[in-house]
Amino acid sequence: MLIILLAIIPSCIQSEINEPPSLVLIDEVSFVGNHRINQQTLEKLISVKKGDPYNEKKLKNGLNRIIEQYLQYGLIFAEISPRIDLKEKQAQICVQIHEGETAKFGNISIVGNTKFTTAYLLSLIGLSRGKPVNMTSLEKGIKRILNLYSKQGHPMVEVRLVDIIANPNNSKLDLRVKIDEKDMIKIASVKASGSRKTKEEIILRELPVKAGDVFDQDKIDQSLRQLINLGYFYKINPNLLETADTPNQIKIHAQVTDAHTGRINGVIGYVPANSESNDIPRLTGLIEASETNLLGTGRRLNFRWQSGLIKTILLSYTEPWMFGKPISIGGRYEHIKRQNQSKIKMSKEKSAGLTVSARLTPMLKGLLTASLKQTDLLKIDATEELDRIKYGIAFSVIRDSRDFFLSPTRGRRDHIALEISRGDFKLRKLWLDLDQYIKTWKNQVILVGVHVASAWGRDIPWTEMFSLGGANSLRGYDEASFFGQHLLYCNIEYRLLVGYISQVFSFVDTGSVIKSNSSMTFEPIKIGYGLGAKIESRGGILRINYALSQGNPLSQGKIHVNLGASF
Repeated sequence: MLIILLAIIPSCIQSEINEPPSLVLIDEVSFVGNHRINQQTLEKLISVKKGDPYNEKKLKNGLNRIIEQYLQYGLIFAEISPRIDLKEKQAQICVQIHEGETAKFGNISIVGNTKFTTAYLLSLIGLSRGKPVNMTSLEKGIKRILNLYSKQGHPMVEVRLVDIIANPNNSKLDLRVKIDEKDMIKIASVKASGSRKTKEEIILRELPVKAGDVFDQDKIDQSLRQLINLGYFYKINPNLLETADTPNQIKIHAQVTDAHTGRINGVIGYVPANSESNDIPRLTGLIEASETNLLGTGRRLNFRWQSGLIKTILLSYTEPWMFGKPISIGGRYEHIKRQNQSKIKMSKEKSAGLTVSARLTPMLKGLLTASLKQTDLLKIDATEELDRIKYGIAFSVIRDSRDFFLSPTRGRRDHIALEISRGDFKLRKLWLDLDQYIKTWKNQVILVGVHVASAWGRDIPWTEMFSLGGANSLRGYDEASFFGQHLLYCNIEYRLLVGYISQVFSFVDTGSVIKSNSSMTFEPIKIGYGLGAKIESRGGILRINYALSQGNPLSQGKIHVNLGASF
């Protein structure tokens, strides 16, 4: 694109700049004849203002930026004529602008291509004869051609504009694009080094590139993302490419530094007195111990204990890469004892499940879960228990395009699941979770999460309903403050990244439930908000939230502290 600018800019500035005496200050900068670009934008582009010392080089650079901006709008025949008037060591700068007509593309030709047809490459550029000139669109079109060749084994391809003919008589711009495809590149070898814990074959099986493959930039990028999101490594050299000894070949070399994959997390929650369900202050807690790379094999082991209105003990294990394929088989056992917010009802639940998951694409995973659950329902003042059995099967799909799972800056994670249950409870359940990460300015990220859950069936017990409230949904409310057959809540976080994983953030949570299918009306919407931080240290990660519910004073805020240690 610089070829275009260098070819056009010099003829667009009709200079009347004469070097004035030294120590001259600018008294005024004005523009005449501009219509497509407003005064404020022109002042920013020219970068000289009243009170500045006059500098001819700085002025010319600013005028070039103005012409570049006009080129982006397709006004390639725009001309500017700066005039400088000197009065008692003061300079008045008046820039006359003749914008001209909007140029349109004339003939666009491509030469040198053998792998793809000219018609197909022209469609990628996305420009046609008679269409208004837009340099940004032209740049994007050329990048699409570069990406196409890079995916097909030609990463060294060159795309150049060799002929640019601007005709002011008909406002047409003719272009000739030359492609030098270069030789096809193949992968000579793939290796990994630097890990003392994880075996090399365990690392390499996660990469979508193999020795002998044709070079594909998308697969190279996927390989780096896959290594990062494994969570096995603290540091990964982002440059995976090395020069091979054989011409037209390249090596893939993953250089990694081990991370501690064993983690112990402790969560302490403080619920003040006189909250919605408490007459006295109380603490809630959770302890979780996990190993995500057991003995360097990629196996996962997890244990969790939770106290509060919901008391949980959970143990799970996952065996990855069955039959040499990205297929995992995992089992889990869970024991739950819970009370509702009124402390009138109680349940004891035991459940076991077996899950088979398969990676369908680098970003897409499918899961199939079979489960069995025994539930004892009783009232606090009653002695009779109602034993119920439920067995079910669930189908889930997860799409994850996040760049880094521990601290994403862009991408999205989508999860949808459907469970069909039989036995004493004949139910159907649906979950939908969407989390979008949007990078705004440098080191700043917005998270927008939308979560929906619904249950259908007859005589659904309260234990099979969805709960709302607590550290993972509405952070300004007690754990499981609200129950319903249908649930909807949203989370918005604005994060300031202060380290590799460390961040501070503010958040707003809002949500509600529908208690039963008979009403199908949402309860009044609940809103929570607050501040939080996640701080990384060599020993682990500390996360703390302070949250308020709508209308509550500061003294009624909920505090959640999560302290994680690695081993």
